[in-house]
Amino acid sequence: MSEFNSCAHLVKSEDLEAARQLYDDLLLSNQDPYAYILNLQNSLQENIAKGLGRVQAPKDLKTKGEVYEFVLQQKIAMDDEWREMVEAMAGMSLPEKDRSALWKKWKAKYDSLRSEEISSLSHEDRLELMFEVIDAAHFFNNVLLALGVDAETYFTLYYIKNAENIARQKRGY
Repeated sequence: MSEFNSCAHLVKSEDLEAARQLYDDLLLSNQDPYAYILNLQNSLQENIAKGLGRVQAPKDLKTKGEVYEFVLQQKIAMDDEWREMVEAMAGMSLPEKDRSALWKKWKAKYDSLRSEEISSLSHEDRLELMFEVIDAAHFFNNVLLALGVDAETYFTLYYIKNAENIARQKRGY
């Protein structure tokens, strides 16, 4: 199974308050919180590139081949985080061998685990699940950075594509 770095313990009341205050301050100063997140992610990637030397920062990717290799690595990392998210969805407090019963139809606990309400997760398990989604989002954000997609462009194109997806559903797509 996977190796998890538990993150639920990272959530402290003072950190929650600081994050909420920053979010409110960004909104009050007409700054985009998602742009702030992309800037945080870009800084992280630059520090990783400097520290490791074997990873390029998104801004340093120049060729289609470099971008392709970078995006492929992000896809592999996202897939791994997605798998961890699915396992966390079962509940990290379950024994490791039981967590995969959420998707392994041949396991004895398959039906019972799948019928549990998501709200039955403990607070800590819910936090672990959300942190796995955040981990996957880190790598998605790296793809945006590598392709030069900023928060405004992402919002604009998402809005247009979402409207088209809704229209397609109305047309019986």
